[in-house]
Amino acid sequence: MKKIILSICILIISMSSFAQNRALLFEETFDNATVLPEGWIKMGIGLFNWSISETAQAGGEPNEVHLSWEPEFDGITRLVSPVIDLTNVSSIGIQFKHNLFFWDDHVTLGIATTSDNGATWHECWSIDYTAHSNATEISESIANEDVGSANFRFCIFVDAKSFNFDDWWFDDFSVFSMVNFDAGLSKLTIDNQQVAGKQEVTCSVENTGFDQINSIELNYQFDDGDIFTELFEVDLASFIDTTLTFQDQAVVYEGSHELKVWISKVNGLVDGSAINDTLTKMINVTLGNTERNPMLELFSASTCAPCVEVNQTILELLSQNPGRYTISKYQMNWPGSGDPYYNADGGVRRNYYGVSGVPTAFIDGEEFYPYTQEVFDNAANKKSFVDIKGTFNMDGNNIQASVDVMSYGSLTDAILYVAVNEKTTTGNVGTNGETEFHHVMMKFLPNAQGTTLNLTAGNNQHFEFSADLSGTHIEGFEDLEVSAFIQDYSTKYVYNSRFLYEYSDVHPYPPSSMVLTDHHNKIMTATWTVPEGAQPTGYNLYINGVLILDNTDVTTYDLTDADGFYVVEVSANYPEGKTSVRLAKSIVVSEQIAISEMDAPAVLVYPNPAKDVVNIQGTDVANIFIYNGSGKLVASLNGKKTFNVSSYPSGIYYMMIESENGNRMVKKLVINR
Repeated sequence: MKKIILSICILIISMSSFAQNRALLFEETFDNATVLPEGWIKMGIGLFNWSISETAQAGGEPNEVHLSWEPEFDGITRLVSPVIDLTNVSSIGIQFKHNLFFWDDHVTLGIATTSDNGATWHECWSIDYTAHSNATEISESIANEDVGSANFRFCIFVDAKSFNFDDWWFDDFSVFSMVNFDAGLSKLTIDNQQVAGKQEVTCSVENTGFDQINSIELNYQFDDGDIFTELFEVDLASFIDTTLTFQDQAVVYEGSHELKVWISKVNGLVDGSAINDTLTKMINVTLGNTERNPMLELFSASTCAPCVEVNQTILELLSQNPGRYTISKYQMNWPGSGDPYYNADGGVRRNYYGVSGVPTAFIDGEEFYPYTQEVFDNAANKKSFVDIKGTFNMDGNNIQASVDVMSYGSLTDAILYVAVNEKTTTGNVGTNGETEFHHVMMKFLPNAQGTTLNLTAGNNQHFEFSADLSGTHIEGFEDLEVSAFIQDYSTKYVYNSRFLYEYSDVHPYPPSSMVLTDHHNKIMTATWTVPEGAQPTGYNLYINGVLILDNTDVTTYDLTDADGFYVVEVSANYPEGKTSVRLAKSIVVSEQIAISEMDAPAVLVYPNPAKDVVNIQGTDVANIFIYNGSGKLVASLNGKKTFNVSSYPSGIYYMMIESENGNRMVKKLVINR
């Protein structure tokens, strides 16, 4: 990073007389904006390249500012802030987030200030990029002749040939006065998708004050649970950041949880400013995760000249990643006379994505460009908490497909899409010189609207589809593939995808059920049942993600010396390497109780989640024992079918309900205020 340090733009290292109460002077997140908010203006060239985007590429929350490379420009374009009154302010800090998708050569990003509405600009900082920036936060201090003006404005400027980048995103601008001691939390680097169990909490901390920071006391808490505090020794000069990881790890169970991290002391003293000391983040905790196959959707046409190169590039990329992808290609009926293999289902997908030109590609619901291994790997390396397995077979021109969808967490209102593709076609030759086309979608099952899912953690849904394909453009019914993918309709995010097993009558059904039992002697038993009407060759058993039994023929397993939290998964194996989706359940084994929701379908606990009064229906009640998520007994109630939980902290609890005849069942209770 190069810094232009002039007499008019000075980095202040220490100012002992400076006020110790940091003030936030200006902030803009664009979260509710559809156009640039009032006061923001564009200057220089490239005025039509700036817009508001419903994305979060810069690292903040949607929405954000987007700078497009087109229409092409060559020179300086500026995004200028509203007027900020800096009367009696001598030094400020400026922060913002950005993310550059680089293309070629180099581009420059900088900060400049003005007090005469842009007639004169004073450049304070700049950086040259020759590669992608990734999501980055910029923090700079400024003390020049514009600071102190009642007519202060700053800008971010890009000095470039716009052809040299693809997209640039900006978000979360803030201007603040500086203090001596000030540590700020800039990011919680824990992913918002986690697996139940011990959680590693990591955050980025920055020195946003003048003086050196040698120690920081940090705290974190999930929901209203235990507070974990740790003192970190650091060596941070002004505007230097570092990543810190807590050694103590909280155990967090399946569900949605709020993580809170905050700074309590800096160099042994109360921090100079509290406005940047706390960050929160919602974490979706699931029972496990699975490998992801990115879903590629390619809009193309045999009359589209640019499609030729893109089709070939993507085919080459896929050939380098066998077994790691799923794809469906939609032939469009334009430009010109379009592609004769266009169908209405492809038109539905085009309207869904708002595609206005070909070629256009999407990967997991986001626009796919550039078509590189790096972009592909970024998608493929993200774990998924949803899995898909299935088979299809043909009876003449009729297709039968069976699909299982399993989710490690609660999944409602997601859509399952099942698309029949022909692997290679040659009958839709147009005018662009292509003589064969690959992964061409012929029909969605049952239709392009898909099938709505409603899944609870650890369980699966089974679907059967059939259709007569004789009215499609299929050239060879022995050359088909079926892609299945699960998508959030609102956000367009694709959770996962798979190709179904081809031309098979043997569907890989998972075990019908699984029960976890604690024997209260440090032995936990997992028992599962043979899938009805199926003949697996064996089963795989996993405990906390580790393969314990490989293709075993037994249907029970005892875990000895059991103590703590466990996630148990089981899948079934079939001939020709087929495997089913897994079943998953969790249990906390302790001396008091095995906390696992035992099946008791006739017993109803409501409302659930609860705020105050809880009711039990469907059984007589002799005793109720309520345990928190760590297995600690928090209440013992005698003969109550209605009780009050308004004094309990929000979180997940387990009730062991004991009936008059001595039967016991465990029901999960969520308390949420």
